[in-house]
Amino acid sequence: MALKEVGCFDISMGIEAGCQRILDEIGKKLDVNLAAENVQGILNINVDIHATFIVGIPSENQDSKNETLNFITKTGLKHVSAGILTPFPDTKICNEARIKGGITDEDEYCSKLGHSYEYPYINMTNYSNEQLLEWRYKIDALSLKSDMAHDEGFNKENIPQMNFF
Repeated sequence: MALKEVGCFDISMGIEAGCQRILDEIGKKLDVNLAAENVQGILNINVDIHATFIVGIPSENQDSKNETLNFITKTGLKHVSAGILTPFPDTKICNEARIKGGITDEDEYCSKLGHSYEYPYINMTNYSNEQLLEWRYKIDALSLKSDMAHDEGFNKENIPQMNFF
């Protein structure tokens, strides 16, 4: 039975990254090529996908960021968003942050967490907090551009150019 026949019109997927190296490092058991095939297959049957990605993974670099952007555009994803890596207690990344001195008092750290994924509470990358936020906004802007493309009277030239890096 087709997904739409049972009332499925939208699927959310936590892809996290379009770079296999990053996916392997965070323990995400996802093959980036198989994910791309699945995304395209789902989109081909006219089921929308909202895909989420993570920004601020410690080993992230320009190449891995470009691979994620290429994944998004190559697969035809129209609804994407990004969250900034937030270490939660009892996770590998939280333990790493504690060892590196980023979290000295876990209770205090947790009490100061606001909206998870929106701000780099613990930045474990070589990028500034501002660069992480810009990278997050750049991914989020891809959905904005897609939404604008469906508006009547849309003119591609009217989209403001966003140079983040």
